[in-house]
Amino acid sequence: MATIKCTVSNCTYWRQTNNCGAEQILVTSSRSPLAALERHGAGAERLQQTPIQAREDSLCYTFDTKER
Repeated sequence: MATIKCTVSNCTYWRQTNNCGAEQILVTSSRSPLAALERHGAGAERLQQTPIQAREDSLCYTFDTKER
């Protein structure tokens, strides 16, 4: 199984070292230059965590807010 990297730390599926624990994900395209910055997750464990407020603030449609 491939390792998916994610910095959105307030997602239910976020794991230590910026790993995604979801069994499935939905990926969409983005024209943002930041999306290509760390292609294929290379070095993603060193990226800062980036909590978001809503699914629409992410490019990941699998995002589900973590219960506190």
